Amino acid sequence: MNVFDVLLNADYDLEIRGGDFVIGESTEQHQALLLYTNKGEWRQAPEVGIGIVEMLLDDASGVGIASEIQQQLELDGQQIMALRLSPQGALHLEGYYKDTDE
Repeated sequence: MNVFDVLLNADYDLEIRGGDFVIGESTEQHQALLLYTNKGEWRQAPEVGIGIVEMLLDDASGVGIASEIQQQLELDGQQIMALRLSPQGALHLEGYYKDTDE
């Protein structure tokens, strides 16, 4: 299922074109925001956030990181098709939002 939202630019600021907010498919944007934010940064849901940078800096295990990513994205309503984290820290992630009308 495609999910549409207000888009952010590369600096995570609002994307504005012609004086208007840009709306577009936002699944990858949602994944990135969940990956980069830490628990407690989402005021409405303080348990949301993966904090991938801190996890990598703390030398968390690859299995632990993958498990946290999977759990957080599934809590957000996504179906994860592929999730791999290389020993060098490269992440391969394929997921989409489940259709709630099924």
